[in-house]
Amino acid sequence: MVLYAVLAVSSRHQAILSGSTDEVEASTFHGRCLELLISALSQPEETWDDNLLATVVILRIYEELDNRNDKKCHIVGSSRLLNTVSKFSSSGGLAEAASWLFLRQAIYVSLVHRVPLELNLDNYERSSVFDRFDNESYANVIIFLFARALQLIYPVRRDVAVGMHAWDLLQESIDRWYSSKPSSFAPFHYRDASMEESRPFPELWMISPAAGASPHPPPKLFLQLSPLLTNEYSSRTAVLPRSKHPDDDTQAASSVAGGIPSRATHAH
Repeated sequence: MVLYAVLAVSSRHQAILSGSTDEVEASTFHGRCLELLISALSQPEETWDDNLLATVVILRIYEELDNRNDKKCHIVGSSRLLNTVSKFSSSGGLAEAASWLFLRQAIYVSLVHRVPLELNLDNYERSSVFDRFDNESYANVIIFLFARALQLIYPVRRDVAVGMHAWDLLQESIDRWYSSKPSSFAPFHYRDASMEESRPFPELWMISPAAGASPHPPPKLFLQLSPLLTNEYSSRTAVLPRSKHPDDDTQAASSVAGGIPSRATHAH
């Protein structure tokens, strides 16, 4: 199952690189993978293992490679799988690695399509990354906080108002992460954006691959842009008014931005 998923992604990627429009090989591998996947999902939940999650996450990459017609089928499947089998996000090994990869995939969909991130982030809080101090763990923590920010901007539950207390909790966690992050997360080379030099974004050179893959500085930027983004999202959906008193959004704060593991704020 995992093998067919990898072959499907590889075949599609090769077709893209070669400029070919013939995806018969990729579609064949994808079809065989789906047959095994459907069979595995029909089994009792206690039989679902890390191979199943890894397969769905890899198939999401297969979808992402088709930017003309991204149906996001596997993003929904992965969300349901992770929400159902909560241990995946903190079990270590392949399952947890796939869980963190999927979180990045879910963030991309939420960010680009401006839709709620329908993933239970509480399941990630039991992960050992909040107790470790390596670069990869620090990168995962800020990804986690970024996801929390998205859930505040595009809330899953429209019947719970999100007020300033929830934002304040998240702001404190992000600030403490920035103040305690390893020196390897600081770029050793930086250049400002310059439209005159065809460089619309700042240029950062990082030593650590994990640091380079972490957001710089979207979590803080999102907190600054949150009123605009939230208002834009609210104009497209029926929403409750945002609470202005800390006591009014205790439930929202605890379920959306609260419960952030204290490890995310420890000094290195």
